[in-house]
Amino acid sequence: MGFLLQFFMSPLFLVGISSASIPIVIHLIHRRKAPKLLFSTLRFLRVSNERTSRRQHLQDIFLLLLRALICALLAIALARPFLPASSTMKGPVAAAIVLDNSLSMSAEDEGQARFAVAKQVALDVLRDLGSRASAVMVATNPPRGRPAAATSSDLAAVERDILGTNASAARGDLPAAVAAARRILDAVAEPNKQIFVVSDLQKNSWSTTPGAAASSGDTPVIILDCGSTDASNAAVTDVAIRGRSRVEGEPITVEARLLNFGPRAVNETATLYIDGQARDRRTLTLAPSVPAAASFTHVFTEPGVHKGWVSIEDDRLKTDNVRSFAVRVQQQLKVLVVQDENAAVSFMDDSYYLLRALDPLRGQADARSPIRPVSVLTPAMSGEKLADYKAVFLVNVATLARAAADSLREYVREGGGLVIFAGGNVQPAVYNEILGDPAGALLPAEFGPAVGNADDHTQFRRVTDVDYTHPLLARFKGEGLFDDVRVFQNVSLKVAGRSAAKLVGLSDGTPFLVENGYENGTVLMFTTSAGTDWSNFPLKQAYLPLLHEITYHVSRTKTVKDSYLVDSLVRMAFPEADAAVAVELTDPAGKVLRVESDQGSANNTAVFEMTSLPGVYTWRAEGQQDEGAFAINPDTRESDLQRLADSDLQAAKLGEKVFVVASVDEMRDVLKRLKEGFPLLDYFFLAVLGIAIFECFFSNWLTPESPREVRKSSLGLVTSATHGEA
Repeated sequence: MGFLLQFFMSPLFLVGISSASIPIVIHLIHRRKAPKLLFSTLRFLRVSNERTSRRQHLQDIFLLLLRALICALLAIALARPFLPASSTMKGPVAAAIVLDNSLSMSAEDEGQARFAVAKQVALDVLRDLGSRASAVMVATNPPRGRPAAATSSDLAAVERDILGTNASAARGDLPAAVAAARRILDAVAEPNKQIFVVSDLQKNSWSTTPGAAASSGDTPVIILDCGSTDASNAAVTDVAIRGRSRVEGEPITVEARLLNFGPRAVNETATLYIDGQARDRRTLTLAPSVPAAASFTHVFTEPGVHKGWVSIEDDRLKTDNVRSFAVRVQQQLKVLVVQDENAAVSFMDDSYYLLRALDPLRGQADARSPIRPVSVLTPAMSGEKLADYKAVFLVNVATLARAAADSLREYVREGGGLVIFAGGNVQPAVYNEILGDPAGALLPAEFGPAVGNADDHTQFRRVTDVDYTHPLLARFKGEGLFDDVRVFQNVSLKVAGRSAAKLVGLSDGTPFLVENGYENGTVLMFTTSAGTDWSNFPLKQAYLPLLHEITYHVSRTKTVKDSYLVDSLVRMAFPEADAAVAVELTDPAGKVLRVESDQGSANNTAVFEMTSLPGVYTWRAEGQQDEGAFAINPDTRESDLQRLADSDLQAAKLGEKVFVVASVDEMRDVLKRLKEGFPLLDYFFLAVLGIAIFECFFSNWLTPESPREVRKSSLGLVTSATHGEA
């Protein structure tokens, strides 16, 4: 009996197989005998009867077998046969519920969010497992900091995990989530393991990590489909801030990119918001799958951090209808340019090219540069309040009074920036004495004699050594801006014993640009002049952007990344700080968070990872002047609601047993089949029905003729025979 139970749910009905003998018994009891007829001659009848009897006998045996087979198959069907299930489906269940909480799950179908449906489905799955089961919930986009998941027999805790999971604005990675679920179940001793995936089957969520979930195991994967075939959706996919600068009073362009992912054209109104107020609108017709741009112009009249976003009208997926941005608006960066004297002709001034590089828009009424240089002669420097300037440029200044040198030293100590250009007027001995005091050396290096000949332009050195790893120069990597710079004359530097860093070097090994940190400030030194007498540097394309970057660098106004996708890591570097820096952040909901930089990391970097909420985050470094903001936005690759094709699901190679169901009831049917094996009852009943129908037609075809018809037939045969004999 135990063996039979492996293949039949009611093996006692197999006794009914003996009913196959009933047709045999009936056949033996009611076996037909041929009628006797009198004829004048039997010679022809005897031959015909033998032939007919043989054929009739075979037909009777075939009918007998059919009827016996019907009885036997009916008995087997009543015993409920099945193909046995895998032995791993026995015993307590260890289940992993993969809950898709990616961006597309926030879409609404018939007014109800997919994720709300998915959570209820996940809860129904959990409650169907039974009290002896263990389970774990694996989210495609779990919150950062959540401990590694493991199966638990406390199903109430798993239920709380499901209820506490929120829809994310990030892209899902379902293959990776299924792979994680499989790894968790691999650590479980119970053989009865099951994976449930609750998802809308959005295509992009399955193409993130191709092959990650590939498995040849027999752990069943049941996918509960919570999606729909409606792919209509429009989104704001990007916002870019364009313009010459981000300075108060200067116009900037906010360009939003929109995309219609649906199959039909739609009309959308894009609205620009600045600091919570609507500023401008654009109406566009979005053709399917064709990117469109909405451009806005805005002038910030106040410096500081400003929050903004571009939004379109609500549709079935609201999260991607808003794209945030942050703008840190500066006052004009005021810098002091110091030179010994003004030339009779302006373009002969030592600072002529420098002033125009720092302020290329000077004289234009409708625009201005983010940098405002103020030029003074060396004697007037003592009357300037250096703290009012973001940077000080010394351009071919021959010498400095002791008081002026002390003022510069204090200015840099408090965080100011000093940039020194060499030239024919510079007296190395004086500089080395008043600014190169080893006890408090402001100079990055000691001045040496001049190298080269400014009058001979046939002899020159090239820029060949650029430290692109330095923050000041990183943005120029790969652009070749220094390739055509020629230096005819420069001062030599003695860097030995100093903490200066050579940022740019010449082909003969001598420095071109060096840097040194001094207390809270920065000092940069060019070994050539700011004009064209010692090099062609001011005439080359590297001159203007490098001077702007230097100004931002020494004034702590650096260009930083200010837009990230949801769940990205945001890094804030404080290379000038001598200790760890505490950073206070405020998220879009107003919650205050704190992180601290790692002094041992590169550039003393603070890493912020709680970026699951879209919007603008502001930050401030405690004890520092540094502050800023950044925007966190949805990953709009999930905005395309196109569903996964069956072929793509097969390509994911989730395992040998993968089932896609549309409801929990269908899931229960699948599990029942997996637990009970594959039922054969319906197939046996169909076989019985088919054989019975065939038997009816076959037996009717074989029904013998009536005796009268037989007699007539026989008489005709005899008559024919008699005539033949005659």
